[in-house]
Amino acid sequence: MQNESPMATGSGADQPPKSSFIFGIVTGVAVLSTIGFAITLTMLLTDGDEGTTTVATANTATVNANPAAVPTETAPTDAPVADASKLRAVSDADHVRGPADATVTILEFSDYECSYCASHHPTLMQIAEEYPNDVRWVYRHFPLSFHANAMPAAEASECAADQGKFWEFTDALFATTKTLSADLYDEIAGDLSMDVTTFSACASSGEKAANVEVDYAEGIAAGVQGTPAMFIGDELVSGAQPYEQIKAYVDSVLAS
Repeated sequence: MQNESPMATGSGADQPPKSSFIFGIVTGVAVLSTIGFAITLTMLLTDGDEGTTTVATANTATVNANPAAVPTETAPTDAPVADASKLRAVSDADHVRGPADATVTILEFSDYECSYCASHHPTLMQIAEEYPNDVRWVYRHFPLSFHANAMPAAEASECAADQGKFWEFTDALFATTKTLSADLYDEIAGDLSMDVTTFSACASSGEKAANVEVDYAEGIAAGVQGTPAMFIGDELVSGAQPYEQIKAYVDSVLAS
C-alpha cells in the first residue's frame, strides 16, 4: 500500500507528524524573533526620544541662565558678596555726571572693551538726561583681564580727564565701531580739540595705571564680578539692564 502524504496547502496540521513538529519549531523561532526585534526597535526609538528631550532641556537651561536682558562680561575672580560699604566716598577726584547734591547716585564700574558696556552706556546717558537734578552718575574703571585693550583705554581716558574731557572721550570710545588702539585715542583727542602731543605722551607713559588699578581693586572688594555693574544706592545691579529697569531702580530710591 502506498503511503503518500497529502500536498500541504496552508497549515502544518495538514502535514504528517514529523513534518508538523519541525514546522512548529521553525514557526515558533520566527515568532519569537519577530517579537524580540519589535521590542528592541521600540527601546531604541524611546531612547532616541529621551536623548533629544535631554539635549533640549539642557539647551533651555543654558539660555535661561544667561538672560539677554542682563548680559554681563564676567571677571575671572572669586569676588565676595556685594558690599556697598567697601566703596569710597564720591569726591572731586571722581568722574561725575550730574549735580553733587543729587538724591540718587549711580556708581558704575565699566570696561571700554566690553560690548555690553557699550550698549548700556546710552541707557545711562538717557537716565542722566531725564533726571538732571536727581541723579549723579559716577564712572569707575573695571578693565577685565581678558580684554587686552581695556587697560590702555582706561589710562587714555584718565589722560583725557587731565584736559577736562573725560566724559566726551568716554562717550566717543563707546560710540566708535573702530578697534581700540593708541591711534584711535589720538584721533579722538584731536576731534575733541585736546593737546594731542600732551595727551599721547600721557597715554603711553603708564602714569595713569595706578588710578585705574585703584578702581578695579575697589570693585573687587565691593563684590563686582563683571561689567557693566552699578551700585544704585546700596544695591548692586549687574548687567546691561534695559532703560525701564534702571528707571524703576531710580524711582524706587527717589520714593524712599
